[in-house]
Amino acid sequence: MVIWITGISGTGKSTLGKFFFKIFKKKFKNTIFFDGDEFRKIFSDDIKYTLKDRDINAQRLTSLTKYLSSQRINIIIAANITSQKY
Repeated sequence: MVIWITGISGTGKSTLGKFFFKIFKKKFKNTIFFDGDEFRKIFSDDIKYTLKDRDINAQRLTSLTKYLSSQRINIIIAANITSQKY
């Protein structure tokens, strides 16, 4: 299961994602939560917030999500997606 919460900055994506995570984690122990800004820190903030860099971050999240989902891990993500190709 993958739940991807999107929206513009400051709209409560992370708050909503954390809420869903608490609910789903109780029922499905193999559930994880990614926040788009926190995810950037994993890569030492090597990208900025341009449209191109936001696409790079979304692609990284998408690739990791696809891999983890194939391993039967449930993922809740709160992040912006700027490109229609995702």
